[in-house]
Amino acid sequence: MKIFVFILLVLSSFSVLSKETIYYKEKLINSTADLKEWCKNESSMYFLAQDITPYNWTSSWWSEGNFLYVKGAWKINDGEATIKCSVRRGVAEKYAVWSVVEE
Repeated sequence: MKIFVFILLVLSSFSVLSKETIYYKEKLINSTADLKEWCKNESSMYFLAQDITPYNWTSSWWSEGNFLYVKGAWKINDGEATIKCSVRRGVAEKYAVWSVVEE
């Protein structure tokens, strides 16, 4: 009887482990350096998806209270594209926003 109960416990623990989901831990943005890297990567992927190769990334960054900001620029084709990014300090990347500034 004890062996039967032991086998049931072992088998039930395997079924619980097999159903356990491993979640991807999102990267948090805690500094302007983190936001600068995220901003550069996101905007680069945007232009590459449009068959535009951006080059010569330059940026400036600052913080105001709990908010982080980056203003960057890519050289594209014969001009320049300005990018603005912002996020609250300590939140996941998915909450960061960026946009191409129309000049």
